[in-house]
Amino acid sequence: MIFKKSKNGFQFWGRDGGKIGPAAAFAEVEDQPDLTGTVEAAASSTLTGTGTAFDTEIEVGQFIEIGLATPRIAYVGAIGGATSLSMFDPDNLTTPLVLTIPALTTIKIFKALWLGKTAPDGIKVMVEESTVETKSSDNGETPENVYSSGLVCKFELTLMEPSLDAINKLLPGLFNVTKDANGYIVASSIGTRPGYDFKSAAKQFAITEYAGQGLSTDPGDRLDAFKVAWQGVFATSKNSTDQQGLTLTGFMFADDTRTINGVPQFMATNLPAMAFD
Repeated sequence: MIFKKSKNGFQFWGRDGGKIGPAAAFAEVEDQPDLTGTVEAAASSTLTGTGTAFDTEIEVGQFIEIGLATPRIAYVGAIGGATSLSMFDPDNLTTPLVLTIPALTTIKIFKALWLGKTAPDGIKVMVEESTVETKSSDNGETPENVYSSGLVCKFELTLMEPSLDAINKLLPGLFNVTKDANGYIVASSIGTRPGYDFKSAAKQFAITEYAGQGLSTDPGDRLDAFKVAWQGVFATSKNSTDQQGLTLTGFMFADDTRTINGVPQFMATNLPAMAFD
C-alpha cells in the first residue's frame, strides 16, 4: 500500500506505526458502465438476462462483474444468445461458477487485471522535480536562482508469482503467449520491440491496501496513477519456497484531462474526492 489514512490525515508509506503492508497491484482499472438489461441466476452457472444483449456486448474469454452487495467476478466461457451465458470460476477457467443472483441485478465488463502481490521490499514511487539554474557572469558564473522545469515520476516494484497473462498485457510485443482452446497459456516467448512508444501505450494503474484475502474498498487506501507504461527487467529467480519475482519499472505520464491550476497531474490518492479544475 502506498498511502493510508492516519490520525493526521494522509501519510506516505503505510499504516500508523510506519509498517508497510503487502500490496495488490491492478492494471486497466477504468470503471466500466453497466451493460444493457438485468440478470438473474438460481443456484446455477447459467446467467439469464432480461433485455440483455450478451451476443453483441460480451465476448467469450472476458470477465464480468456482477453487481451483488459483494460484487462477484465471473469468466465468460460460452454465450448462448442475447439472454444466456455460462459462468466459470475466474481462478479455474474450466470449473463452472454456480451462483444465486436475484432478479434485476446489473452486470458490467470487468477489465481490472490482477497483477499479483508485491515482494517484501515493497513499492517505490520516485518523484523528481527537474530544475534549471540561472547564472550571471557578473557573479563569476555562480547560480543566482533555481526554477522548476518539470517532474519525472516512476514506479518500481517486484511482483511475486505474476501470471504470464498479466505480463503479456503489461509488456505487449516484448512478452508473448499462446493459449489453448480453454484459454490456458501453453507457451510463452520474449522478443524485441525497437522504437516502442511508452506514452502511447500508457494506461491507468492502481495500488490498494490488501488485507487477508480482500481488498480495501476505502478510496483513501488507494493510489491511482493515470498513465503508466512498463519496462520489464527479466532477472527472475526462485527462492526457497519456489516463488518467482519479476521486477518492473513504470514510466508515469501526466494526464491532460486532470489538471490543477491548469497543470496536468500524474497521480492521486482518494481519487473520487480529489478536486481537479
